[in-house]
Parts: sequence; structure tokens; C-alpha cells
Amino acid sequence: MGLRARGRGTQDEDDHGIATVDDPATGTNLIAYPSGRGDGSYPVWIGRDADGDVTCFVADMLILSQAELRPQQP
Repeated sequence: MGLRARGRGTQDEDDHGIATVDDPATGTNLIAYPSGRGDGSYPVWIGRDADGDVTCFVADMLILSQAELRPQQP
């Protein structure tokens, strides 16, 4: 299902409630998604480049705490 765009760029939402917004003019994007275990506090890591500008944002939704690593394939 598409969302109505406000100006330039594109906005889309899939069947799982994950929405993406892209702005080709700036090369930026936003991804919004439902949290893994509801409202609450989640660990966040913000990556920055050498100039201190934000380059990525990682939020751990705490849904893989019991996950096991799979062996690497040769």
C-alpha cells in the first residue's frame, strides 16, 4: 500500500507495517517499523563519519537474544 507523498521523493508501506521514505534530492531515507516487543527502551548505535556526520542508525529490537550463529559456508 503506498502512502501519499508530501513533496519530492517516495513513500511506501508494506503489509508488515514497515514504511520507507526516500529523498533523492538529498540521498537520505527513513525507515519506520513496528518494534519487536512493543513500546519500551531499545539499545541504539549511531555511526558517524570522520567529520562527525551521522552515517547510520542501528536499533536492536531484542528479538534475536536466543539466536545461534550458523556455521559459515565454505
